[in-house]
Amino acid sequence: MHAGDLGLLMYHCRTLFGIDVTKPGGDGFSSIPYTGPSKVVTTKQDLRMLKKCSEEVHADADDLLTHLLKYGRRILYTFCSDNNIIEPGFSVIIGMRYILAKNILNWVNVNCFVSEQGLTQNNCRDEILDDPDDREPNDPPEDVVNIALDENTAVTDTSLIRVIRGLITTEERDSSRKKAYSQATTENLAMLCEMLKINIADIDIGRRRIAKPELFDRINKFATPRRIVLGSTVMEQVWSDMTRTQLPSSITAAPHNWGAASRGKLSAAHWRVVCTIHLPITLTRLWGKDDGRFKDMLDHFMDLVTSIRVANMRLSSPRHVEKYNKHIQRYVSRITTLFPDRRLVANHHAALHIGDVLETFGPVHSHSAQFFERYINFFHQINTNQKIGEVESTFMNTSASSAHIRAILADNNNIRQIVYEMTDVMDDITLEDARGFRLASILNPSTPNPTSRSKSVTSFIGEEYHPLLQALCGTDSRISPEAVFYKEISIRGVCYGIYSSAARRNSYIQFQIPDIGTETGRIEKIFRCRYYLAEEALEDVFLVIRPVVSIDSETDPYQQYDFAGFLAQPTGGTLAVIRMSQLMVAFRGEDIVEDN
Repeated sequence: MHAGDLGLLMYHCRTLFGIDVTKPGGDGFSSIPYTGPSKVVTTKQDLRMLKKCSEEVHADADDLLTHLLKYGRRILYTFCSDNNIIEPGFSVIIGMRYILAKNILNWVNVNCFVSEQGLTQNNCRDEILDDPDDREPNDPPEDVVNIALDENTAVTDTSLIRVIRGLITTEERDSSRKKAYSQATTENLAMLCEMLKINIADIDIGRRRIAKPELFDRINKFATPRRIVLGSTVMEQVWSDMTRTQLPSSITAAPHNWGAASRGKLSAAHWRVVCTIHLPITLTRLWGKDDGRFKDMLDHFMDLVTSIRVANMRLSSPRHVEKYNKHIQRYVSRITTLFPDRRLVANHHAALHIGDVLETFGPVHSHSAQFFERYINFFHQINTNQKIGEVESTFMNTSASSAHIRAILADNNNIRQIVYEMTDVMDDITLEDARGFRLASILNPSTPNPTSRSKSVTSFIGEEYHPLLQALCGTDSRISPEAVFYKEISIRGVCYGIYSSAARRNSYIQFQIPDIGTETGRIEKIFRCRYYLAEEALEDVFLVIRPVVSIDSETDPYQQYDFAGFLAQPTGGTLAVIRMSQLMVAFRGEDIVEDN
């Protein structure tokens, strides 16, 4: 799911929202529509090639298709545009070079052009481009300028025009501005400052080596679009909320200063945690009750979050596919409406097909390549040049060995017992279980096991728990007065701990109650006890839960979204006792202090 984590989530934060912790944030709106690179030819060299292409088509040369494939796509596209050559079944010109060439060939065959008058000679494309810089393709259009010149000002200096183009382009902004700086002179920059009414009275223009970078810096700051959403104001709120958020130990925490230039790049897992946990918490708190553009941006972002969460579930059904398609289609369709200066990318197109993948192949964990992706960082640190076959064989041998070990542990009781003893020694050494007791899951995934931090204590069951335990086990059951209490326990590779211990971040859970449904609460006690039913001795793991009480949904901005959670009172619920089998999932908790 890198298409979602590193593709959609990262693109949304870095490109659509924009991150700059050195500047205050805004609403991210830009009235400048996105204009991609020109699809038709504009330079003298390309115009000459277009004329030559037209002559060859007119001459109906032998093996015309081969001759056409010598020209670039832009030449062929322009010829199709000038002559309205569109593939049947489409309303616009599409296709790469071969398809365009085939369409031109079919057009010639159908129309049977044999005279010069029958072909368009592109007379409208006179070679009038005298500016040497026009030889560069993908010139940024002048109508996207965000530098407000006086309406009566006419710029005729070609060198100044090149500088302005480098400043106003929306594509590859950094490289374009570096190029503009190299092409500019101090006089150009001073003239532009005068046009823009930028005060430069304190700059000595005569000292060119010092004046040029200072002038360019002021113009650069003036020309930079003020459309950053995740600016210093929002990011400080995000970082503050992160310090109060308790993540389950099965979730890798994101860097506390993500977004800052000093932090560097984030991994795919970090982007998922940031965008599906931390940003929904903060942005919903800040924008959830807004009725303007900020609320529209939040709704749009939460469509993406919902689709990513659904796509990464460990189960799928027609209902999940329908939900994913609904949210991702709504998300993609609104990108160019909310952010008209941005464009759709290939990942947006790929995301629209993930619903088909879920419907055909099932949940992504059944066919994803996460196991192989774990080796990417390892490969980056070693020299793999001229080692053909060695890396691949090592990779395959390690995978096969892991599969064999798992099979042996599942089939051989003696070896499994030896491994249990080995893991006890390892636990005493490491005293760490940050990602859940995964070996316990391998050895027996259905049985809860104490973690390395959990020290068992045998004690009497509290009187307040007896009626609840009796009702759960049956009125005819006989409960043993003693039980083994744990601070933390692991099942299926996930840790759960009691709220009063160091494992409190694993204490918030969702659980099922028969005839009632799903409830939420925090774990107060974990114990294993024996009970007798019809003279049969049974044993199970039980949890004492303090349910949390959610506030009114009309005043809770989080409940309007599927995966944003809800606000709740930290206390107030009555105690309940559940079996370990009723536990569904651990979730995050955060202490939020409302202004009111």
